Amino acid sequence: APRAVERCGGAGGVLCSLTRAAAYELRSRAKDLPEQIPDDQVGTLHALCWRALGRPKLHVDELGDWNARYPSLALSGEDDEIDDLSDSPRGTSHGEELHQATALRRARRTVEHLWTPAERDFAAKWRAWKTDIGVSDFTDLIEFALDGDVPPPGGANVVFYDEAQDGTRLELDLIRRWAEQTEY
Repeated sequence: APRAVERCGGAGGVLCSLTRAAAYELRSRAKDLPEQIPDDQVGTLHALCWRALGRPKLHVDELGDWNARYPSLALSGEDDEIDDLSDSPRGTSHGEELHQATALRRARRTVEHLWTPAERDFAAKWRAWKTDIGVSDFTDLIEFALDGDVPPPGGANVVFYDEAQDGTRLELDLIRRWAEQTEY
């Protein structure tokens, strides 16, 4: 990464990691990174998008409101891990299972008419609730950056995405978009 940034010059680089643990490791080695890769351009793709989008308010602090409105779809927030969209829902409640399932479908960019009716119903309520109280969820961060054609953070012309083979289709679509705007 430092060699690529030095060779390409310009606005510097971005280092995307798949997990927060990997982002922490990258930051812990910051002394080895050139100044063209500032600390705020190192992190998970979600964190980079959150910063690039102006740090929107996230849903995790408002789940009490969701649970009050939709007790049958209550969420604990324990499974709201932005770095881990597993194939099988880990939540114990019906709401948590639907939340995980719809997040996974969004990450895979599965068209909504292929979702189950319960997933579509949950997603409609979820979208309306987020709009009503002005919050975003973690998948929104990637979607908004992709749909809004948000450029690589800091106008970087070098982007590294660690463990890209494990990225979701949505994440890879954003990385590919950024790749079109960079030299490396």
